[in-house]
Amino acid sequence: MQIILPKPIAFIERNKRLYRRFTRFEGLIVELQSRDIPEDIIIEINNWIKKLNYAKETPRDFKKQLRISQREILNLLEKKISLIPTNHNFNKYTGIGIVLGIVLGTVFHNMSMSGLWLPMGLIFGMAYGNRLDKKAIEGDKVLDFELKY
Repeated sequence: MQIILPKPIAFIERNKRLYRRFTRFEGLIVELQSRDIPEDIIIEINNWIKKLNYAKETPRDFKKQLRISQREILNLLEKKISLIPTNHNFNKYTGIGIVLGIVLGTVFHNMSMSGLWLPMGLIFGMAYGNRLDKKAIEGDKVLDFELKY
């Protein structure tokens, strides 16, 4: 079984942002078609793409369903077969590192040194995320797709 492609809609080319999001989503699907993915996951991915193909009422509905479908497909790939987008762990753990810096400042009752704790947490998160991304690249578990917000 093969992953189906999402169908473009008439109003999509008039909206530049929506068109860029849609082409990135198409790129993700093309990348997934080149990978060896189990049948049960392909069926779930096709279900999310079918939901997107039926959300053609307004650009707002289509954009919302596009975002939901992309998020659910990426979560499914991460949980079931450990496929992640480029820089996924780096982005994830950078945010966690910032929170860690705030927590460290609070624990040591020294928020006046937040200029020290925040960058320390940030560096820790970036280093850890980068290490996990390198490990995923070595295991060929990284998609040629980067999330852009």
